[in-house]
Amino acid sequence: MLFKWREHQHGLDEWKPQISFATRDKTTAPRDYLTREERTAIREAALEYGTVPAYANLSPSERDRWKAYLAQRFEKPKSKVSPEDWEKANGWKIPSLVWVSLDADLRPIEVERAVTS
Repeated sequence: MLFKWREHQHGLDEWKPQISFATRDKTTAPRDYLTREERTAIREAALEYGTVPAYANLSPSERDRWKAYLAQRFEKPKSKVSPEDWEKANGWKIPSLVWVSLDADLRPIEVERAVTS
């Protein structure tokens, strides 16, 4: 763009670079930076992110360790952690955000700037 401006503004010769970074198609849409396998891996990781094992499937000592984790995560005393907190921990918020952003082809900055209204 600088050389086009110099040519237009000052009447200099047109500059023809040896290397071109231009794409062959003239589309303005951003290219997909993820392969199909990467997209699948991201979707699976989103499903697993932040999940905790089922309350009933844990021994008392394992349950105690997970209760400590949930107490820190939800910023409440360990004694106040209930089975409802286990359900809340395995929510759909993160998977929903990730899947929608992949489906809508949003870049991370666009997800960060998005508002529900």
